[in-house]
Amino acid sequence: MMDPSPSLEYAAARQDQSLDELKELLRIHSISTLPEHKPDMRRAAEWLAARSQLPVGPVSAGARKAGSPKKQAAKKQGEKKQAE
Repeated sequence: MMDPSPSLEYAAARQDQSLDELKELLRIHSISTLPEHKPDMRRAAEWLAARSQLPVGPVSAGARKAGSPKKQAAKKQGEKKQAE
């Protein structure tokens, strides 16, 4: 089992910075079904990606084309029915 001490020390040393970053993210109006908030949702995604080293662009565009998980599940269900 790994020693949790280094991780806990790192978290303790960055607590104020992490809290400030979280507050910055929460100020972005990123949860909405309203079309006018789409730029805010994109800005929140870019904010998260920049801090997590995840790619934004083609991967995100592909995810948008695929649709929501609910739409993807419905599409798969329809494909299964057609195959039967």
